[in-house]
Amino acid sequence: MKHGLSRLKKICRYASNVMAIAGMILAISVIVTIGLGIISLITGNVSDILLSWIGHNGDEGTKIIVAATMENILILSIGSITVITIGNVMDSISKENSPFTELNADRMVLISMIYFVSSFLLLTLGFIVERRATESVFIFLGTLLVSVVMYCLALMCRYGAILQKESDETL
Repeated sequence: MKHGLSRLKKICRYASNVMAIAGMILAISVIVTIGLGIISLITGNVSDILLSWIGHNGDEGTKIIVAATMENILILSIGSITVITIGNVMDSISKENSPFTELNADRMVLISMIYFVSSFLLLTLGFIVERRATESVFIFLGTLLVSVVMYCLALMCRYGAILQKESDETL
């Protein structure tokens, strides 16, 4: 058992560092996207840089380009929050005596709620950017399923914390 926990702690220590770097890269991407969007709004000219950054062309209307920019900001933000939060869970696992803590469960619930709300926002933005219905539904169900899985993992983590506490009190 100890060997398994020490291996988990070691892997989580390294993974938390990787997650921190990835989270920063995603956060910078959010800032760049917002900056390009603001510059486009101020100048009244949607730049080719913004269009290539969000994966659209200039033939689309302003409403679609704004929605696509918002969609990209949302996706990058979700990614950034997810990676940083999971990195914090991994950091906690690398430092705590047990991976099962209330704080880790709360972090997973946070991710679950973010994905739940985002699933509806992404569905709406998908229709605004005139994405095919199958793509919009796939993205919607994907984010909804991530929400459900993260919530179930949070419940398992919470249950593990209860069992860990009972075990510690028994000893």
